[in-house]
Amino acid sequence: MQKSGLGAKGVIAFGTNFLVLEKRNGDPDLTGGRVKNNESIIGGLQREIFEETRLIILDFKPIARWSFVKEKTGTLIHGVTFLSNSYSDAVILSDEHRNYFWVSEKDFFNIKFRPSYGLSNFSIKSLIGWQQKARLWQLPQINFRKEDNVHGRKSISSDCQWRCGK
Repeated sequence: MQKSGLGAKGVIAFGTNFLVLEKRNGDPDLTGGRVKNNESIIGGLQREIFEETRLIILDFKPIARWSFVKEKTGTLIHGVTFLSNSYSDAVILSDEHRNYFWVSEKDFFNIKFRPSYGLSNFSIKSLIGWQQKARLWQLPQINFRKEDNVHGRKSISSDCQWRCGK
């Protein structure tokens, strides 16, 4: 039987910009990661965001479900991507990533995340519309459990190919 786990990723907005992390290997990444057995999916995402960026995020809107198999371990990861507003752009980056960028909404959707975390079919108007209207979001019950079987401040620069999909 294949091992499986639960993950959560966060699209974090500050104003009209979105946070993109850069992995140690240079690939783009979102905040988030694996959810521990004793955590809720929101609790796990809050922990991961704080560990990686020191940002405290309180509002979450689920925007996509996804799954992928980790190449190294063969573990099947099921996950949810959430949209969140940050009340600060003061990121304190952990050692897990080597850099971060606040990018415009246009540039954000040109970045090729691997896996896509469900963003490849998502509309920027949906993100921006919610982000401009909401400050606190009442999270609906999404009933996504591990047992579910569903398959200082920096700006963008041209030295990294993934940032603008060039």
